[in-house]
Amino acid sequence: MNPKITIAICTYDNYKILSICLRSLLNQSCPRSFYEILVLDNTPQKDSVVKNECVDICNTFGFIYLNKETNGLSGARNACIENCNTDLIHFIDDDTVLPANFIEESINCFYLDESLAAFGGKVIPDWRFVDRPAWLSDDYLGFLSMVDFGDNKKVFGDGFHWLAGANICFKKSVFESYGFFDESLGRKGGTSSLLGAEENNLFRNMIKKEKVIYNSFSMLFHIVPPERVCQSWFIKRASWGVVSDILINCSWGSYSKDFLKDNVHLLLEEAQDEETFGLRMKLAHELNYGLLKTGLL
Repeated sequence: MNPKITIAICTYDNYKILSICLRSLLNQSCPRSFYEILVLDNTPQKDSVVKNECVDICNTFGFIYLNKETNGLSGARNACIENCNTDLIHFIDDDTVLPANFIEESINCFYLDESLAAFGGKVIPDWRFVDRPAWLSDDYLGFLSMVDFGDNKKVFGDGFHWLAGANICFKKSVFESYGFFDESLGRKGGTSSLLGAEENNLFRNMIKKEKVIYNSFSMLFHIVPPERVCQSWFIKRASWGVVSDILINCSWGSYSKDFLKDNVHLLLEEAQDEETFGLRMKLAHELNYGLLKTGLL
């Protein structure tokens, strides 16, 4: 039997965490003949103990490992599409942990609804390496690529307008009709850029004719890196999010000079609670939105 789905993992110099992800793929409930695992390593060629461990896992269990320098995350995903030999391709991040029924649920989603073109799944935070801070409310977990729109399936655009690239699945034929990921968008390994929106730009083009859903049954855990659990990183992420949204003409902000004038002092103050941190995040969004939309940046 030919495999039905490819699980595609793009990685950049993150071998220690990648090995955790790969090991979570070893005990899937779905028969091994139903799927392929494709690891696209975008890291410049280097040898290390942890890299060799990941390569050994791939070799031992028949996973495909490609070391290819590409144009960032979007380029790596596009390379995965070009090397995919199945009807379905499911992209997951290299710092995710999969439950045993993950692949089975992905296949079932398309089996139960043949009209479906793509879906994004639930992404739950894994706090194994860092404690969740008191100032971080659920409202801002999305900046860590966490997604939870409830336990029911929902159509893209019906109450939500984004899905996280950490857990997105497509019919491969979609890319023949709508093109690949835009390589001017998305993260670039080895840089400080947090540019994103490449997957949601594709979804927004698709939903004019195709069915895209949030699939709560496709759930995985996303390991939270300690270096991201600080307010400066969230403000940086929010700022890059504004840039990403404007580039794909998906701006949702409003520019308020009064709000900036009354709250600009918060940029220099570390928040101790959820409410004050929320104001800092809104301030970062408003400031960047205003500068970009008024042509000052």
